[in-house]
Amino acid sequence: MQLIMKKILGTLSLILTFCELSAQNNLLQLERYQLDNGFTVFLNPDSTANKVFGAVIVNAGAKNEDPSATGMAHYLEHMLFKGTEVLGTWDFDREKPHLDSIRVLYDQLSTTKSAEAKLDIQKKINEQSVKGAEYALPNEFDKLLKSIGSTEVNAFTNYEMTFYHNFFPAHEINKWLDIYAQRFTKPVFRSFQSELEVVYEERNRAQDSYEVRVFEKAESLIYPNLPYGQWSVLGTTEHLKNPSLNKMYAFFEKNYVPGNMALILTGNFNAESVKPAIAENFGVFEAKPVPQVKLPEPKPFKGTQVEKVRITPIKAAFLGYQTVPYNHPDRYAMDVVEYLLYNEGETGYINQIQLNNEMIYAGTFNSVYNDAGSFVIFFVPKPIVQSVGNAEKKIQNALNQVKQGKFSDDLFKSAKNEISRQFQESLEDLEERGILIGGAFNTGIPWQTVLDYPKTIEDISREEVMAVANKYLGENHLKMISRTGFPKKDKLDKPPYKPVVTEQEKESAYVDQFENISSLPFEPKFLDFEKDVDRSSIGGKHQIITSVNPINDIYTLQIRFKKGTINNPKVEYAATLASLSGAGEYALNDLKQEFGKLGSSYSIYATLNDLVISVTGSEEYLTETLQLVNTLITDIKPDDNSKKVLVTGEKTERRLEKRTPSSMSSALFNYASYGENSYYLKRLSISELKKTDKEELKELFLSITTNYEAEIWYSGRLSANELATMLTSNLELSDLPKADAYDMRPLQSVSETKILFVNDKKAVQSQVYFYTDGPPISKEDFVDQQSFNQYFGGGFSGLVAQEIREYRSLAYSAGGWYQSSSEPGEKSRLITYIGCQADKTTEAVKVMKNLLEEMPAKADRIPLLRKSLQMEIVTEYPDFRTIPARVVALERLGYTEDPNVDAYPIYQDLEMEDIMDFYETRLKGKAFTITIYGDKRRIDLDELKKLGTVEVLDPKDFVKK
Repeated sequence: MQLIMKKILGTLSLILTFCELSAQNNLLQLERYQLDNGFTVFLNPDSTANKVFGAVIVNAGAKNEDPSATGMAHYLEHMLFKGTEVLGTWDFDREKPHLDSIRVLYDQLSTTKSAEAKLDIQKKINEQSVKGAEYALPNEFDKLLKSIGSTEVNAFTNYEMTFYHNFFPAHEINKWLDIYAQRFTKPVFRSFQSELEVVYEERNRAQDSYEVRVFEKAESLIYPNLPYGQWSVLGTTEHLKNPSLNKMYAFFEKNYVPGNMALILTGNFNAESVKPAIAENFGVFEAKPVPQVKLPEPKPFKGTQVEKVRITPIKAAFLGYQTVPYNHPDRYAMDVVEYLLYNEGETGYINQIQLNNEMIYAGTFNSVYNDAGSFVIFFVPKPIVQSVGNAEKKIQNALNQVKQGKFSDDLFKSAKNEISRQFQESLEDLEERGILIGGAFNTGIPWQTVLDYPKTIEDISREEVMAVANKYLGENHLKMISRTGFPKKDKLDKPPYKPVVTEQEKESAYVDQFENISSLPFEPKFLDFEKDVDRSSIGGKHQIITSVNPINDIYTLQIRFKKGTINNPKVEYAATLASLSGAGEYALNDLKQEFGKLGSSYSIYATLNDLVISVTGSEEYLTETLQLVNTLITDIKPDDNSKKVLVTGEKTERRLEKRTPSSMSSALFNYASYGENSYYLKRLSISELKKTDKEELKELFLSITTNYEAEIWYSGRLSANELATMLTSNLELSDLPKADAYDMRPLQSVSETKILFVNDKKAVQSQVYFYTDGPPISKEDFVDQQSFNQYFGGGFSGLVAQEIREYRSLAYSAGGWYQSSSEPGEKSRLITYIGCQADKTTEAVKVMKNLLEEMPAKADRIPLLRKSLQMEIVTEYPDFRTIPARVVALERLGYTEDPNVDAYPIYQDLEMEDIMDFYETRLKGKAFTITIYGDKRRIDLDELKKLGTVEVLDPKDFVKK
């Protein structure tokens, strides 16, 4: 680490800076320096990128909260999208008295005990919110970011940090820096009451997830004396009911200080040229003391702590262990221990328990915090014939294999290879890289130490692995047994608030300042079907399309045989059986370890039109890996156990599916779209699957891989011709291949508005979809389709989110888009989605229906929409690994060049009439199928019947068991 002293244009009097260089790749070079006020800056220029990922991280999360006011960090994250004293309001002086009144009323609310008095205060808050909203522009931040081509505008909060981020085009970096600094300068927590209802919806969604329930319960038992286990990041319902604006402002003032914050930029920008703007925007923050949080040591287990609960859809058990925090020297060996037990390549000892059909399911999850760590093993015993104790013995035997060092050298090597490869792949992605940089800042770990992770893993010895496994995965642990059941869920009543509709036609004083910031020169980049991909073929039959990996030596390869599930659902199970089978001379576990030794992994799956063999690994061993792949596609050897695991896994998945509202809602929407052709009805029943002989599935798989045409997508260092030569030498592909015609499931026609309703008394949220079919989208419709989707459903500032989420607080997530087919000449469809509290369902459906029946024309949005559509072309350029798939998809639709080439200049002349023409031609006056999955006790069915014919369905009507 080298310390350099610099001076930048007199703005920074003295900057401590250092460069940390990746030994692998200069693209990972990171410059870190501090402004005078303590604000930290991380710059990672990457010339191979097509955009910039920008973020501001604050080292304050849920663990920094007052235990009497939980959820504060996360809710504050929401508030920091609402603007400041000059952004998000067109007259702050007139808005401020109402905001001050709201602040006082919330303090009264927090001390009032009477439910009736609380409701009266809430109504007064609502009155002031409605009045204050006359001057507010709470979506302006999102609109301005979109106007410069920002995408994936978002933030997340965990226990350790809050992270604000999005992508944007490099030439708009000065505007991005200005608005991101502005959001933390005198922020105003407007729309507080409305957004609180949105946070409730987020909490409701979490309650409907059994995975979240399991995680939170396990953490509460593993960390009985730490924030990690004592409250969730979302906070308790009771604290959300009684929030304090004053406490939130105090949390902001204490934690959002320069020494506790950092800027992260990674992508195609020039580091030197951007430094003055960084200093100008973030150097003005006032330096303040950095808060320190010192947590106690986790309260240790003494022996086995047994807890019995009812929180899972099926009987399950969990073994929870306290391990190590992120910065602990044992973490690296612990990562290897965890991989040896369970991994995606399915070579771990716990993987083997399931693959050998020794129990229904087994797996692991972990948490690594700054002050503690945990590792949890979960398992599902076979019903009736297997006790929890018997199943636990198998888990303990797996642990003993690692503790006693009985793992083979090959497994040890593959563990290190796979951990290293996954880490390198994470560095390819700008967002993942940016989050890694943020994690380094949060934990105080130098970037070079982060980059040295593969080397550190490589140096771990067998003895270190054994020592760590014995130290942390011993007798002192949690044993949680969950019988089938559902805990009581907090259900809130929909408050009697008026919608907080805000002024949208005006602009804040900040907009002029923002628009006058100069943009850098740029030329839009479009996908080039000739230069961005390389092509070849094998025997003129098997087509190869490749893209260049400019970053590392990790390739991805997909062999896509032209036979899918659309006309034969058994192809899906043939693919799954192949993934559970050995091949050639290798048993299943040996085969997976052979791939692992080469630093490779594979998966086999089926789509509507393809059976896919997907492989990733090191270019150095591509030849050897292809030889293993050839064994897979020519000589799979399923046994009775392969078939049993297939059936058991499918039974388990369907049982979980039935008890997961989001899954059942998706199945219901699939039925609305495709009727009897729905995937959930076309698939085999469990009874049919049991009756299907493994030899039949084997022969089906081999008949496809040895007789059908393959389309091969590759991203790596080889040219298409070089890859063709290598494939020809190592793969036995058919000389006279067949190919099924590309086909689509026919969409259902909608002639009358109908509501398909499914009751689930355990669901807190209702999952609502709208569907209707439409004529095909032609190439000439491309611009209008993109424009409509941006206007109607484009992020926080789209009509759907604004009307349903922002104004009325009816949902945490709401969106809508018009979707074209992936095959020319096939029908298109509208899809909208709402996830809302059950007693808000009817109102939410009414609002969505009104939007679709009489979509408002807001011409004032067009100037920003033009810019947004043009600039998003820049930030949505595909990354190198997805280029082949994108080119193939566009060519299938008849494009010979990137449609954005023509769209870019057309967007400049976009008018409101263009969007309304698209709407009126395809949606106005149309009937819709509305699907609702929720608790009918809290939904007004009589009101729903006024909106359309209500048809109550049972799951068996749209899901085959």
